[in-house]
Amino acid sequence: MATPTERSESAWGRIAPELEMLTTFEQKKDYLDTHKYIPQVMEVLPEFKEKVNSYMIQDVITEFGNPDAPGFTFSKKYSDEFLLDKLNLIEKNAAVYEDYFGGEEGIAKLEERMEQRNTEYTAAESRVTNLREAILQKRREFDARSEAFGGPAGVFTVPLQFMKPVVQFAGGWTDWFQSEGLEKVENRKFDWDPLNKRYGPGPEMTALQKELSEAYDEKTDTVPQQYFEESEKYKEYKDMVLSDERNKAIVNSTGLDEALNYLDIESLKSLLQGS
Repeated sequence: MATPTERSESAWGRIAPELEMLTTFEQKKDYLDTHKYIPQVMEVLPEFKEKVNSYMIQDVITEFGNPDAPGFTFSKKYSDEFLLDKLNLIEKNAAVYEDYFGGEEGIAKLEERMEQRNTEYTAAESRVTNLREAILQKRREFDARSEAFGGPAGVFTVPLQFMKPVVQFAGGWTDWFQSEGLEKVENRKFDWDPLNKRYGPGPEMTALQKELSEAYDEKTDTVPQQYFEESEKYKEYKDMVLSDERNKAIVNSTGLDEALNYLDIESLKSLLQGS
């Protein structure tokens, strides 16, 4: 009865000529993967599996590596040292994903918090927009009413009209530093409102500006501060994902991706270190 070694040699002798007739790594891989018996034989004959793996690794090196440049085993573009660093970074990121970010469950919670932040920020931003539009409309309506009276009315027409450029010169520059809608020093306060029988837009404008100021605070301070830690952590996560995608794209553009079909990661890293 034939020994396992003899059976392995016999099996290899049958497929080796078939493999040699194929010209590319992909053709050989497809032949091995789709063969009716080879996958089963590899499972029961470890020595045969080792022969197949060794042959395919050498084929990967021949097809993807640079035979004239030592240290470029699996790529003509990237050195083994560079690729080893990328593999280590991918492993490190995988550990960080689990340990620091809490894996899928941790990321799901983090993304949920980011959705809450975005919802609250959008609401605050909408409130700012709505209040600014309301203030702008109130000013337009006031201007339309007061314009018919040529500005100030009654016996105070001349002195109040003279005050407009004075106030604008003295305090108008402070509005350069105000957010839109929060301007305080306005010449409108010297214009007559025939509907409400008073000078200026009145307390309603002050109330709207107070609400707008609170909305600005919520948008620029409250919401960002409330989610600051999660936002920073989410940025770290997105940076890690981007880094991982770049590293994996490099690995996938070389023979390493193909080699991992026939070597475990530690054996592959050892091969890269020994080159």
